[in-house]
Amino acid sequence: MQFIAKFCLKIPFFCVNFFPTYREEREWRQWVDQKLVHAIPPNIYRTPREALQAFEYISRVGNFGSVERFAAKYLGAISMYVLSKHLKKKYELKPDVRQSLYDYCYRWTKAIGKSRKFMGGKEPNLADLVRNECIILLYNLRLFLLLQYTFPMYFSYYF
Repeated sequence: MQFIAKFCLKIPFFCVNFFPTYREEREWRQWVDQKLVHAIPPNIYRTPREALQAFEYISRVGNFGSVERFAAKYLGAISMYVLSKHLKKKYELKPDVRQSLYDYCYRWTKAIGKSRKFMGGKEPNLADLVRNECIILLYNLRLFLLLQYTFPMYFSYYF
């Protein structure tokens, strides 16, 4: 499989036509890059409170002095809250951005179905890894727990 993946990076047209699993993997990797990635920041910074929660974690973990910590937490939260409203319009997300994220999680879960554990089947493929890299951004936030509760299958293999 590793040989096929390396080969397909060099000659994608050949792989799309002769390896149907590669086609699906590539489509879902593109979907994550074009849809899911853009729904995450507006959900992290959806309200001022959620933006502060995200920047509280950043200021706690980061190596900041007291003034820098204060500035990073509050100015960062305000700026990302405003930016998230712009991203919502730019990527044409629903008025309730949480619903857009739910729809994307549902679409992924439905595509996997009940017959397989990963998008790649019995083992994860690159599409699974790309999706997990997006979800790991949410790990220390309340949104992560909310998604875990709402979509248990979406997180069934995360840990």
